[in-house]
Amino acid sequence: MYDARPNKLFGDGNLLFGIATIIVVGGCFAGAMMVPGLGGQADDAIVAEAETAISAPLADPEALNAALSSPDEQRFLKTLLAIAPDRYINLQQTFADETIDASSRMAIVQETAINTVIEQADLLSFASGQSLNRVLDGAIRDLKTAAGSGTKYCKGETYADVAGSPEAAVMNWASRQDLNDEDFYPTAMRMNADILELVRQAQTNPARHGLFTKSDEMEIQKVMISVMADPDVIGVMTAGDDKAGALTTLNVCAVGAKALGALRTLPDETKGRAWAAFLRRADVRQAIKSAQQKAAT
Repeated sequence: MYDARPNKLFGDGNLLFGIATIIVVGGCFAGAMMVPGLGGQADDAIVAEAETAISAPLADPEALNAALSSPDEQRFLKTLLAIAPDRYINLQQTFADETIDASSRMAIVQETAINTVIEQADLLSFASGQSLNRVLDGAIRDLKTAAGSGTKYCKGETYADVAGSPEAAVMNWASRQDLNDEDFYPTAMRMNADILELVRQAQTNPARHGLFTKSDEMEIQKVMISVMADPDVIGVMTAGDDKAGALTTLNVCAVGAKALGALRTLPDETKGRAWAAFLRRADVRQAIKSAQQKAAT
């Protein structure tokens, strides 16, 4: 029988599920699990006042908004201003002072998103089940779209080097990935915006989750059994020592969409408690702490 206790949810045997959650975050705090957004948006008047004060001394105050003009990029900027004004100011100054090409733009935005969430990671355990649902819904749509895009992040061979690795190693590997992929960027941008909104929701309206229960364990066990019944997942799970080889023919985005779709069916209370339990784990806490220390240097 599959062991669905919290300390096994992302173990070696569930590498694919771990990969799916890594993709959802798109690079968040050392690339750990997934999730959210919404509610608790910054008050428009406060944001407008802050933007006026920040923009006044800049040579080109509108450069940032001009460069990051899509709805998800604008959503990202608005939430960044609310939760990390110093990083917003730095981003605005960078775009005002420099001519930035598309590749550099992606790198700068990804670095800002990652560092912001690393700094705010202690808030993540207070995300609500409803907020997790919003991110899961968006991630499922994105993964289904990405599955046919050809991006390397959907190719199983990209993950071959970490097949069978401890989850901390997978998380550290994910944090080193270059997400500056034109095909993947819109997906990563939406995920980044969702994650910052998650932090904002946890900051302004924290959800207090209880302890992970036996009932929660049984609910997750049922979901994981359904995921493992997928033929593609079975192929990897039964590959023995050759998981890396089995991954080379796998469309990870397609499998990830199925896995997250199954996770989405969990009761909101179970999702919240499982998420909080995951973030309380010693190895995850250590990974977050290490990431925070690196970001501070």
